[in-house]
Amino acid sequence: METKQETEKTQDRQTVYNSFEHRYKFDVQSFVLSPRLLNYQLGLSIAKGVSDSDGASSSIDNLGYNIRTELFSGRRINGSLYAMRDATSSFTPMSSSLGATMVSQKNTSYGMLLNLNYRAFPLTIAYDENMTEGSSGAQQIDRGTRRVQLNANKDIYGFSGSYGYAYTDTADHIEQTNNATEHTATANLEKKLSDVNTFRQDFRFSSSSRLGKFQDITSPTVTKTTDYTLTRADEIVRFDAVLTNLTATLPSAVGDAGRTFTIVKIDATANTVTVKPAGAETINGATSLILPAQWSEATIVSNGINWITGTREQKKGPAESSSIINLNSHSTFSYRPSRDFSNDSALNLFYFNYETGPGANLLASNSTNYQVNPQWSVNANASAGYADSGTGGTTSTGNVSAGINYDKKIGNWNLRLFENMGLHNSNQTAGQGKTTGNAGIGASASRDYDWFKSNLLFQTQAAKSASSGGGGTTSWQSSGAWGASPSERFQLQSSLRYSREDSINEAIVVTAASDAEATTQPYASASQAGDLDLSYSWLAYVSENKMATVSGGAVLSRQENKADGGGSTTTDRNYFYNQLIFRMAPLRSLFVSATLRGEWDNSAMETTNASGNITRSSKPRTLYSMENAINFRVRRLFLELLHNWRDETGTINPYNRQSIYFKISRPF
Repeated sequence: METKQETEKTQDRQTVYNSFEHRYKFDVQSFVLSPRLLNYQLGLSIAKGVSDSDGASSSIDNLGYNIRTELFSGRRINGSLYAMRDATSSFTPMSSSLGATMVSQKNTSYGMLLNLNYRAFPLTIAYDENMTEGSSGAQQIDRGTRRVQLNANKDIYGFSGSYGYAYTDTADHIEQTNNATEHTATANLEKKLSDVNTFRQDFRFSSSSRLGKFQDITSPTVTKTTDYTLTRADEIVRFDAVLTNLTATLPSAVGDAGRTFTIVKIDATANTVTVKPAGAETINGATSLILPAQWSEATIVSNGINWITGTREQKKGPAESSSIINLNSHSTFSYRPSRDFSNDSALNLFYFNYETGPGANLLASNSTNYQVNPQWSVNANASAGYADSGTGGTTSTGNVSAGINYDKKIGNWNLRLFENMGLHNSNQTAGQGKTTGNAGIGASASRDYDWFKSNLLFQTQAAKSASSGGGGTTSWQSSGAWGASPSERFQLQSSLRYSREDSINEAIVVTAASDAEATTQPYASASQAGDLDLSYSWLAYVSENKMATVSGGAVLSRQENKADGGGSTTTDRNYFYNQLIFRMAPLRSLFVSATLRGEWDNSAMETTNASGNITRSSKPRTLYSMENAINFRVRRLFLELLHNWRDETGTINPYNRQSIYFKISRPF
């Protein structure tokens, strides 16, 4: 049984939501003649519920079953069969003018698993099928997936090997039918040449095709107010940078040709949204892309190697097809002749054939570490890569880095000095070659004390980078930490860190309104950022079933940005948090836990144009939130009570939300 009450307030609206649901589950487990012959499990589940949102009621009904059998358990040849279904129907009211809609869905899955445990060639065969049949009002939403998998293990010429094959067929129906098929084959071989030398080879081949009419009009859209790393589940991401500059980080483009993201800046402030690719990848040959104005947007498309700007189309014509072939080979070799020396080499080859044509990516790398003596250690890394996008564009990269560490014990202090430097070079067919260098130096000192078994650590480091294409960074940070662990049941930790970074960024800006063609132009910005970070933690274990934890911290930061045209932005952020966790089990049948958390965020922004006659300041933003949880266990009855509260002021739309959730369950 579950009940929930939630109240949500904005500047012009208040929503009250209540729900009640109860579930029942029945299971039977047994065997026929012998547990080694046939085991089976039969289950039935029922759920009914009702919810109310501002006086509009809705209901939900659920009926499901599951069947599972296991044949010849423990024998050389054994297997299992299963089938499951979950059917739901719900009545959801809309507005008074639109009436209500009925949503129904049936999820059915069944499959089998066969194990052939032959000593010469162990083989596993799996087959499963998942189907979803549903409707939302007059719209039909169906999806079916069929999958066949083969997995085997076999040693070949001293190599321990594992092999796999998978076939997947998927059919979607949302307005139109889309069919996708994929074949994937893998092989992993490993051989231990000696006690210290190892060689490994991994192969992966995949072929996929898709036929259908793709409806980008149904693309999911999300809005973000903080830095965000996009996932493959995203398509259109809107950024609200009213408080500070934001960064959108893309996933890797390698092996994902055709992946498309649209990024939009929706606020009217001078803050920017910077789009950054993963690692050393590029966007139109640049290391980043900046959206400076309101409703600026950029559609980013993967060509299988890097990202390029493109367009998002709503395809409403006849069905279209696409196919992709990927082949990946990855080899690694580890050489460790002594405890003080190690060397690791890797070679990766990636080949793909997309609609634009065939392309390839070759990457070789080597890493070496050598402990010269107990005080000195040296490490060196080198890599080289070549990429062909399949459209005539090529990219070559090279990376070299080295580092030196020096450790020394002076009295009771352990000292470490470290230095590192690196060089990165990138050349493109249709772009400017660029070389980036970086260097860093730092020191740390630590000491252990007998009292409270405590440890004290100080560290400071500085780094500098520069690029032949312009831009660079200078950073410095210093930190101190103290921790004590007199016993496993009692621990204290605290730290204090200060950091500062000065950077100059030169990139390509893509500017376009939603109904206009994108244009590109150079853009430069300089920023200075400083952070002061304080944290503490206290942990006490009284016994196995009793625990108390108190932790918290504060961050004070300031960031200043100056861009082309004379505009400047200053952002101050102050943040603190505290958390209390207390668990107690005085009786065997009772368990209680509680969590309390609070946050505060105050940000202010001032913008001045080049002539200095316009000054704009944002309203400080304050945010408080609290979470509480209590759990009871009385014999076989479980009770859970959750309370959440969030209050935000200083924004255009003040926000308040409070919810209470109560759940009772009992397993049989």
